[in-house]
Amino acid sequence: MTAASGEAPGALQPPPALLDGASARFSANLRGPMAEWLRRGLQILARRFDSGSGLHNAAKLVWRTAFAVSAHVLFQSAPLLASAAPTAVAAAETLEGAWSNAGQYAAAPHFMKRPPAAGFPYPWLDRQYATFRIINAPQLTGAEGRAVYLEWRKDGPDGPISRQRLWIFTPGADSAKMDFFAFREPAGYAGASGTTERFAALGPADLIGYGAACSLALAPGPGGWSAAIDERCRITAQSGRTMRLGARITINADMLFYEEEGVLPDGSYAFRVPGGIAYEFKRLTR
Repeated sequence: MTAASGEAPGALQPPPALLDGASARFSANLRGPMAEWLRRGLQILARRFDSGSGLHNAAKLVWRTAFAVSAHVLFQSAPLLASAAPTAVAAAETLEGAWSNAGQYAAAPHFMKRPPAAGFPYPWLDRQYATFRIINAPQLTGAEGRAVYLEWRKDGPDGPISRQRLWIFTPGADSAKMDFFAFREPAGYAGASGTTERFAALGPADLIGYGAACSLALAPGPGGWSAAIDERCRITAQSGRTMRLGARITINADMLFYEEEGVLPDGSYAFRVPGGIAYEFKRLTR
């Protein structure tokens, strides 16, 4: 379940904030007139956002456009910047540790700092503390796969749980793949470590899966990997609504970018997490 929607899980990859160095880092990957417009727009708005008359809407436009363009460039170019596809073991190991998007949240414009909401009524970003732990779940992984238990908490390590998932990495013909699962009884695993007997006994009956069409194929990226759900993925949420599920994940070095959405048959959003941009997590510990 997503914190915002109470429905199904799922990822874009923009920079964390309008006014910090990440914007320059992402826009530096762009070339041509659009890139120059984005760079100049971000610089001007950084100086004048709070004082320039009528600039708030323009700021939002540049913010959203910068996210969309830089995200497209990053996801399209990432597979070209590394040669070897990650193995299931290596992909899981890059995730393990504690992560936080506190820096992204602190630098985000004020208009983004709103509570999560179902659908997509407005842009929003909240603060999340995430842990990823490799666990022993032999019934789910086989000998060559790996299982990662993820637990996100709102605001910090002692905040309320906002998300619990199991990500299963297994070898594939051309590259490793990732499948994601929700727990049928998530409360029993809250705060658990990877060595508990309960995880070792996990089987398919304990989880809610989404089928082969919703698997994510892993592609190599600079210092890590990226993955996205195929557009053919369709699910029926616990609410009974049918939707297309989308998710995009990129991890490079000590940064993790994550975004997901559920799109209804009429094209409207059932949910979008976060609201219009991607989470940008920075690694805290391994």
